[in-house]
Amino acid sequence: VVFDSDVVPYRFNESLKNWTSNGEDIVLYERIWNTEIAAGNYIARNNPRARSFLREWSKFEYEMPPAPAFSSSDNGAIHLHVRRVVGLEGSEEGYCGQLYHNLTATVENLVPYYQFVECSRQNMTAGRMNAADGSGLTLRLLGKAEAWVVDGVFDSFKPDEFGPVFHHGVKSPFTADAIQKYDLNLTVKQNEVSCGTHYAPFCSMCVIDLQTGEWIGESWCNGDCTWIEGVCVLIK
Repeated sequence: VVFDSDVVPYRFNESLKNWTSNGEDIVLYERIWNTEIAAGNYIARNNPRARSFLREWSKFEYEMPPAPAFSSSDNGAIHLHVRRVVGLEGSEEGYCGQLYHNLTATVENLVPYYQFVECSRQNMTAGRMNAADGSGLTLRLLGKAEAWVVDGVFDSFKPDEFGPVFHHGVKSPFTADAIQKYDLNLTVKQNEVSCGTHYAPFCSMCVIDLQTGEWIGESWCNGDCTWIEGVCVLIK
């Protein structure tokens, strides 16, 4: 099981066997707040099929659009990689691949990136998938809130319910505010922050128009949040 560095456990009675015992070589999941496939947390069996999948994914380091274009690094690459593996994107570059390689917008304009993500998810629904090359590789894409990890501020499961074991996106120091926000002691948490004139799941998303993916910037970082060194953060 691979974890991003901003992940912490909080539902300690749940076993990861609930997600590792189905036998797939690779297990990925869909983010809870959009259609993007998460790349920072995944399950890979230690076998030749899974290792080959990971090696081919890593080769996107040499294929991704050059900076300053925003392609979300490994997170953008996983979409095109999965499409190729399961046969949704042929050897000749399809439309989604063209969108990916033609990304030129910076992080201040996320619209082209999310257009690529939406294209990539066409005909790729949650469930079990098989590699198209006959290698026997199996993948499972988990739907929203079905994974072992979830962006913490979206978790509405009660402690005694089956649900995610880990919170993702815990970037705050372990202060009392962070413990409450991410429910790390199983208390009621804050589900949204005030950005001034609107609300967002957390401060870093105040500066993004969640309807269009457009980066707005500092002018939208108000209310419970403040702008420090180019980042919108929670006021301590």
